[in-house]
Amino acid sequence: MSTVECPNCGNPGATKVLWKVKCPNPACPYFDASVTGRGTHALPADTVELKPMGGAPAGDTPPGRPLEAPPSPGPAGVSRGTILFVILAVLVVYVVNSRHMVTALIRSFFVMWVARAVLKPRTAPPASRHRDPRTSQPHRTPAPRVERPPDPPFDASGDRHLEVRFRNFRKEEKVFTADRAGARWKRNHLLVRVAPKGIRIALNRDRIENLPEVQAAVR
Repeated sequence: MSTVECPNCGNPGATKVLWKVKCPNPACPYFDASVTGRGTHALPADTVELKPMGGAPAGDTPPGRPLEAPPSPGPAGVSRGTILFVILAVLVVYVVNSRHMVTALIRSFFVMWVARAVLKPRTAPPASRHRDPRTSQPHRTPAPRVERPPDPPFDASGDRHLEVRFRNFRKEEKVFTADRAGARWKRNHLLVRVAPKGIRIALNRDRIENLPEVQAAVR
């Protein structure tokens, strides 16, 4: 047992037994009632000034740098690194004294893997779950869809008559009787309804034989 300074509150009356720190300060996470009566270093809870790791006073922390939390103790106040070191030392002794070294090494690696998984520190959940997992950026709200007014009933006669001569991929020329009402251009295609049932089709601009006539009729 040795007298040390508490790593959390800085109380000089703390004691250390092996790897466990016992602090007489009631406001400290390492408080232990067994050392409260030792010395005169026990301070009231309302007069203790906790300081961040690194020795700087609580009010002198550089701007933009958050206070560092003390290392989280493991079971019974033992740190994760200490537990892993003890397990590793035991496994080394086991491997050295084992007759089948390969089997012992495999078992040792498995035990260390389980120990690291069990003692892995838990991380806080993300601040926002509404993020794209590929870019870690917040999801963008899609733009509202603009509803297009419905087309009038199909009629390819009179002023609404439109003749489109189209050459397909087989080099065959097709003549479509279309309704000019509701016809429009979308990128490089002409969207138009054709006779006899008024089905809407898309025609490639580059394959329309009478393109100037169609462009004049469909703006």
